[in-house]
Formats: sequence, C-alpha cells, structure tokens
Amino acid sequence: MGYRLCLYEFANLLSVYSVLVYRFIGGDVSFNPNIDARTFDTICSEQKGGQVFDVREPAELETDGRFPNAVNIPLGEVDSAFALSEADFKAKYGVPKPRVTDDNIIFVCKVGKRSLTACKSIEKYGYKKYGFLFIQGRI
Repeated sequence: MGYRLCLYEFANLLSVYSVLVYRFIGGDVSFNPNIDARTFDTICSEQKGGQVFDVREPAELETDGRFPNAVNIPLGEVDSAFALSEADFKAKYGVPKPRVTDDNIIFVCKVGKRSLTACKSIEKYGYKKYGFLFIQGRI
C-alpha cells in the first residue's frame, strides 16, 4: 500500500513539475486536468460539490467497488451521454447534465486512461474545465 501511495505521489509531483517546466519555457497551460485526492476532496467539499462520473464498466464496479456519489457512465457511452439533451440526460442517469460552464466535472476510472479519454471526448461539446482522478485497488 505504501509503495502505491509513493508512486501515486511521485506521479502527481511529476505532473506538477511538467506543467511548471512547460510554463517556464514559454508554454501556456490553462489548467491541469490531472487532479490529486486532496484537490478532489476540496472540490467535493465546496457548496456546489463535484459532479463525479465513473467511466468504468458496470462489472468493474461490482468487483472493485463503487466510487462514492459517482454516476456510472461507461467510457463507451460518454460521448453519446453528453450529446443528450438536459432532460434526456437526467432521465437516463438520474442527475442533471453538467453545464458547459461548470468547473467541477470529474471523471474517475481505475488507471486514468479512460477518464482522460472521457475528458477529451466532451471537449467537442464545449466543455473546457474538467478533471480526472484514478483509483488504485478496491474501493
């Protein structure tokens, strides 16, 4: 467990370091979508909370556990889900569809690849601010 945490913290530091180096050499980064557990907790503790979407497959939720307060939208459905009208999204998933201007949209998965893919897939609908978090081990 400690080894995983150490690797996770190293990955977060490396991510922050990469952004700082990019900015130093003249790049422009509007935000870093790879959030850590502390940032996730901060977002979720705010009054508006976080809009958390778990992009793992339903079978994974049964074997690995469900992420608290997350709505399951498997990665293969993310594109079509965010193309739905607000009414259809709410009817299908039981929560309001995030607005394009929202800055508290968070995708979660087991490793991070699917949640990052989900982030990129909603950009074509005008979403610009989102985050992703990956889970290691059983929830």
